[in-house]
Amino acid sequence: MPESPAIASDEARTMIPRLLVRARALILSVDGPVCALTPQLSSLGAADRVRGLVEVAGHRVPAELTVVDDPLMVMRFAGSLGDVRLLCDIEDVLARLELLAMMKAHPTPGAHEVVRASRAAAKGVSMVGDQAAWTMERYLAIHALTDQVNAVGRWTVQPQRWMPDAHPLRCAAMLRSRPSGGSLHRFNRT
Repeated sequence: MPESPAIASDEARTMIPRLLVRARALILSVDGPVCALTPQLSSLGAADRVRGLVEVAGHRVPAELTVVDDPLMVMRFAGSLGDVRLLCDIEDVLARLELLAMMKAHPTPGAHEVVRASRAAAKGVSMVGDQAAWTMERYLAIHALTDQVNAVGRWTVQPQRWMPDAHPLRCAAMLRSRPSGGSLHRFNRT
């Protein structure tokens, strides 16, 4: 996929490192700031698939979750049921759908340029999300960013640690001094 032309001028390319002078790291959420993932997941019917798994496991999905397109909202509900096997089944299905979505997702205009400019300015760059870390790594590989970014992904059976909880951000901040190209699937609180 060709690089986005959103930041094309030399002025813009030099402006980003100047803005990052004080920052030690750049932490980006994958869905939105890096790529348009939500529309792809919606088009794949991810929320319907997760709801189906919850129902097959013998649980009733609350009415307010029967109309949402966000599979993570449904998975968070499943996490409240205390059924670890169900969460693992959802993880298996959802991660495959996320991989398809990552492969089809369009980069946010200028995002890749910001990442490269940040690395050129010797800043650590992490991408955080509630998506499976390995699917985020695949996105980075497709777009030749694996040596630029560390990925911090979802904790399968611990939805309380997903964003907006600060735990993924703390993990990303800890990675800022490590070489890029790695991922963090699970990180225990200290």
